[in-house]
Amino acid sequence: MKLFGRRTGRDGSRPALSGAVSRSGVPITGGWPRSYEAQLREGFAGNAVVQRAVRVVADALAGAPLVASDPALIALASVRSGGQALLATVAAHLMLHGNAYIQVRRDGEGGVAELYALRPERVSVETDAGGWPAAYRYRVGERVERLAANPIWSLASPSASYGMTLSTLHDLGLVPEAISVCNHMAALVGMIVAGAGVALLPEILVRGHLAKFELVRLLPEMPETRLAFVVAWQGAAEQAVLRHVVELARQCTSFDIESSSGP
Repeated sequence: MKLFGRRTGRDGSRPALSGAVSRSGVPITGGWPRSYEAQLREGFAGNAVVQRAVRVVADALAGAPLVASDPALIALASVRSGGQALLATVAAHLMLHGNAYIQVRRDGEGGVAELYALRPERVSVETDAGGWPAAYRYRVGERVERLAANPIWSLASPSASYGMTLSTLHDLGLVPEAISVCNHMAALVGMIVAGAGVALLPEILVRGHLAKFELVRLLPEMPETRLAFVVAWQGAAEQAVLRHVVELARQCTSFDIESSSGP
């Protein structure tokens, strides 16, 4: 088991960007409102046609059918936020601000309890020494809440990987506010590949993603964490399927496999 996260292409510090130059490199001149709030008022608040267009698209997205492996996930995504459907709020934020943020509130066991759409104009990015996002800050008046940029994921307890994740974080001197949990290994790998955070994963399950440069091993100097599996069956019985599973395990894992003849 090793710690993996999405490859971000951090080959150096980000270049400094000037607010007086557009993305294409052309200097910004003229009377166009410069502040964030002024541009939003100019382009949306005072334009009934734009308001209607945003509302039509947002409502259409909110009304789209959802499919999930767990009905509870659909219930979470179907809640209302700020007086309208969560997905409609997120769609409107994305169209108006270019960004959308959803805060995940967790229950006492680390599971997802509620989802909240955060107002993008209240979100600021906290960068590391290289200029890359390390966390997000959400400001409401004088109150500021710090939100982690790369949440830590694990299979839910009582999976052995959950305890291993806690132990690994402790050895690294890290004390996370919460660990995001998932009940399906394939779904967990998919979320890490999508950039949802980092997780302690068996390397054999992510070799394909490593080869395609979709994931990168974090903290290469960290010792490899080993997970023990035990398979047992009656010696007198013919258990062809189990024996086949053991043989496959011998071929596809680097773990040591010990055999013993029990009673």
